[in-house]
Amino acid sequence: MLVNDDIKHIEFNDKRLNTRMEILINQFAKKPTESIPQSCASMASTKAAYRFLKNPKVNKEKIIEGFRKSTIEKMKQHELVFAISDSTNLNFTSRKKLKGTDVLRNSKARGLNLHTTKIFTPEGM
Repeated sequence: MLVNDDIKHIEFNDKRLNTRMEILINQFAKKPTESIPQSCASMASTKAAYRFLKNPKVNKEKIIEGFRKSTIEKMKQHELVFAISDSTNLNFTSRKKLKGTDVLRNSKARGLNLHTTKIFTPEGM
């Protein structure tokens, strides 16, 4: 479960949005492989999640920047950290109407290249 230190740098300048974000992040963390409706406890919670995501004050840059700041803050507490990276292609070629995809290695394949990095300490943080 995420704690306040993980999200303390994410700020929408709106107490209601900040509270909703904390609720949603914790719901999604409990069921990371599930869809939004499956992660949310009720229809009302699902609707609130979609309203949050459509709010013009909410944007991925603020969320990413907040997590980035929290991660750097935690890393500075350790003398040594390991950044373990991996890449994979998410192939959405069959989803013809899906927007935002690009050409993958195979010029006929469409999708996204996902590159993730996880930070560990020698103790396994």
